[in-house]
Amino acid sequence: MTHDQRICDRICCILLADEGWSAKSIDESRSIHETNFLKHMKDYLEYDKLKTENGGSESYLNIKQNNNL
Repeated sequence: MTHDQRICDRICCILLADEGWSAKSIDESRSIHETNFLKHMKDYLEYDKLKTENGGSESYLNIKQNNNL
């Protein structure tokens, strides 16, 4: 179980598509843009990916600066 809404959206899109829902119906039901739905489906079908893997960017601070935060 997850509390990450992005993962929940991905899973819902995949399940609704599997039930035969159209992309437009899924977009409207999840309040997401069609391009997001298509990306979710591509990631799942090509990479079996459900989780988001947003790692962020490299820090501009050095170790000492990070430790002072």
